[in-house]
Amino acid sequence: MARPSDNGGNSLTSAHSQAPVAGSDGGSLAAADESSRAALEEPVVGEERRIEEPDAPAGQPRPPTLKSIKAALDAALLEQGRIEATYESILSQSETRLAQAIDEIAVERRRHKAELEASQAAADETAAKANRLLSEHERKLGDAQANLVAKTSEVEDLQVRLSHVQRESERLEGEISELSRTLEARSEETRRVQGLLAEERARREETDQRLRVAGTQLAALRCDLATARHEFDNQALKLQALDRLWLVRMRRSLLRIGRRLSGWRRRVVLRKKDNPLFDSEFYTAAYPDVAESGVDPYWHYLAHGAREGRNPNAMFRTTYYLERYPDVAEHGMNPLVHYFENGAAELRDPHPLFSTRWYVEQNRGTMQPGQNPLLHYLAAERARLG
Repeated sequence: MARPSDNGGNSLTSAHSQAPVAGSDGGSLAAADESSRAALEEPVVGEERRIEEPDAPAGQPRPPTLKSIKAALDAALLEQGRIEATYESILSQSETRLAQAIDEIAVERRRHKAELEASQAAADETAAKANRLLSEHERKLGDAQANLVAKTSEVEDLQVRLSHVQRESERLEGEISELSRTLEARSEETRRVQGLLAEERARREETDQRLRVAGTQLAALRCDLATARHEFDNQALKLQALDRLWLVRMRRSLLRIGRRLSGWRRRVVLRKKDNPLFDSEFYTAAYPDVAESGVDPYWHYLAHGAREGRNPNAMFRTTYYLERYPDVAEHGMNPLVHYFENGAAELRDPHPLFSTRWYVEQNRGTMQPGQNPLLHYLAAERARLG
C-alpha cells in the first residue's frame, strides 16, 4: 500500500513542479494537482490513524477501508495522466508557437536587413551622382572662367587694334595735310607759269610759230590750273567743313564740361584721385596720341575721350554704357563719372562682360559697405596678377 502512494506522490510532485511553464493553463493544472494530492493524502492519513488508534466506539462511522483508498488512488493516477497529457499538449503548442514566432522574427530581421542594404545602396548611388554633378559643375565653371579670360583678352586685342586704326587714321590725316601743302605749292607754281605766259604774250609778235606754241602751252597750263584749282577748292571746302564741325563739337563739349564742373564736381576734373576707376597707364598705352600730346590723361578723357568713345580702363566700355543707358547721354554726363557716383549704386553694368548685380551678390562677404564693385574687382585682379 505504501508503494503506490509513493509513486503517485512522485508523479504528482513532478507534474506540479513543471506546471508554471504553461502560463495560464499551467495555473489550472497546479490547482488540480493540489486537489488530487489532498484527496490521496487524506485517506492514507486516516488509515494510519485507524491502524494506530483503537476502534471507534459503537455508534460512530467506520474509517475508510483499503479498497476505497485504492480506488481513490487509481482515480488520482488517472487524473494525473490526464493532467500530464494536457500539459504535454499545451507545452507542444507553446513550443510550436514559439518556433513560429522565432521564424517570423528571423524573416522580419532579414527583410529589415535587405531594406537597410537597399537604402544604403541607394544612398551610395545618390552620393555618387551628387559627386558627379559637383565635378561637372566645377568643370563647367572652370570652362566659363577660361572663356571669360579669353574674351577679355580678345577685347584687349580689339582695343589695341582700334588704337592702331586710330593712329593709321591720324597718319592719313597727316598725308592729307601734306597733299594740301603740295597742292598749294603747285598753285604757286601755276601762278608763276601764268606770269611766264604773260611775258610770252608780250613777245607774241616775235613769231607766229612761237605764238602758237605758247598758246598751246598756255591752254594746257590753264587746263592743269583749272583742275588744280578744282581739287584745291574741294580740299579747302572739306577742311573748312571739318574745322567748323570740330569747332562746333569742341564748343559744345567745353560747354557741357563747364556745366558739369560747377560746384563739387569741379574736383573730379582737377583731381584724378577722386575717381579711382580711371587707369592712366591703360589709357596712355591704349591711346599713344594722348601720351605724345603731354596732356593729363584724365582731363583728356573728360574733355575728349568719352566723346570719342575711348575707354578709361579695361573693364569700362564708354560706348556700351552710353548706348545701354541713354539717359546719361541725354543729361550730358560723363559715363565714368556717372558710374562712379550713381551707376554702381543703381547696379548698372559698365561692360558687357561685367554684371554689377551678379558681382555684388557673389562678393557680399569681401566687399565693404558702399564699396564700388568695379573698383573692388580691379583691385582684386591687380592683387592676383601681382
